[in-house]
Amino acid sequence: MSTWEPESSEPDEFARTDLRTGLPAPERPRRSLGRGFWRRLRAHVTLPRAVITTVAALALAATVATQLGYTQRLFDAARYRIQLIGVPDLIETANWEKIPLPAPASQVTDFSVDPTDPESLLVCGLSSLETPTIHGEITSRGPVAIWGTRDAGKTWSRSQWPPITGTFCWMNRAPDAPQQLILLIEHLSPFEPRCSEYDMLLSDDNGVTWRPTPTTYIPTDEAVYYCSHNAFIIGRRLLLYTNWSTGQTTQDLHTVVARSDDGALHWTEFSDDAARFLNSRAAFLADGTILSMRWPSQQEEPQDTVLWASTDKGDSWRPLRMLHGIVGEHIMTSLGANSASASADHPLYLTYAEHIPSLLLLLKVAQVVDDRHWAYLPPLPVKGASAEHIGVTSLQGVTASGKLLAFGVNPQSGVPAGSLSEGPISEQWLWSWDPRAARWTSLAPPLPVAWKACSDGCWQAFISQSASSQERVLWVRGFVAENGANALFRLALPGEIA
Repeated sequence: MSTWEPESSEPDEFARTDLRTGLPAPERPRRSLGRGFWRRLRAHVTLPRAVITTVAALALAATVATQLGYTQRLFDAARYRIQLIGVPDLIETANWEKIPLPAPASQVTDFSVDPTDPESLLVCGLSSLETPTIHGEITSRGPVAIWGTRDAGKTWSRSQWPPITGTFCWMNRAPDAPQQLILLIEHLSPFEPRCSEYDMLLSDDNGVTWRPTPTTYIPTDEAVYYCSHNAFIIGRRLLLYTNWSTGQTTQDLHTVVARSDDGALHWTEFSDDAARFLNSRAAFLADGTILSMRWPSQQEEPQDTVLWASTDKGDSWRPLRMLHGIVGEHIMTSLGANSASASADHPLYLTYAEHIPSLLLLLKVAQVVDDRHWAYLPPLPVKGASAEHIGVTSLQGVTASGKLLAFGVNPQSGVPAGSLSEGPISEQWLWSWDPRAARWTSLAPPLPVAWKACSDGCWQAFISQSASSQERVLWVRGFVAENGANALFRLALPGEIA
């Protein structure tokens, strides 16, 4: 088990602890992230230094040549201690199910899982493809349909709603009421695109029936270079993100967050300051709480992370805790979390360098265990893994028990030597981080899907857990095939990793 033991209740600021040694981590170079929104986040990253020589010598002295994990060892630090025990497990019970889809996989653009029913699933996409009206047009378009299944894809039924022609669709569920969903349908125009070219639908019965909203929010009437939307629903409040640019200058980027509390009859823009909290990487909890990291302005150079919380659907915000020495990108919480509190059993997780191409293996994860302390997770217990390249390629979610699920390198071959950007990787190994035991566990056999270089958004994943049977399931779909025709997979999670 991993335990932090502060010698006093002071200070009230976060200290960063090395999870492998328990020693206060050395000072790291300052980092600054670029500006952007959604998947257009750009960054300039300075990698942390290697673990100091004295700590490495201690660890090496306590490790035998054939050991793949971490040897039981207790290190005393000036203020905090951490104990690491055990050798990581390889569980060979994985049964990846390929889910039959109601339309060709290349025409399915999004899916949504009922978090309380491992058999229930919705997908949306193009039911058929229309012939392009403009020579050379490559964007697929056609009538958008929504299909649902209650038996994990054995049978499908089509949702009832007016047909709408579009190009892409996205769905989101209300975290505090999973039966409520919001759907966006984009209509891309090859000439003079505008931010008005989308439709929004709502459902209160888990996607069986849908209704169009009476109005949509239009932040600008100008012709734009691009315009993208994303929508969430929480406490029956609709939140709409719009990101656009006229393309006139490199700094011509605009982001607006609007809200509606009357079913989209009326819309109101959030203030600029509130909009920085309501960025697209905020975490929405089951009790309606929103966790966020304030999105920096163009002039700011963030050095630390402040976690904020809102309990009134984004109208007001209060600071929760300060994390020094890390600029987090994405907050991850346990499935069904209804509290912003963090503990050793149910930590909060922050991602770092998630936007950088995954084949570089620069992705890191920090876990927050209380109101004062955070630590980077140790590397996978495999050959070649290090503090700089921990071996994790993408994150799939956090189970209700607080365990982090991730895709990572092969536990036998480890981190490849030489250029990490060479690929692709032919299969995906699932790893689980147990915050109680402070150890990684891998699951075999791997998902047999080839994986190419990609960054944020490579994999889309959901976790669901039955309230009656305690069955836990991971749903995952990749966006890494060259033609975009990626299959949907389902995995029943064994208790050892869930």
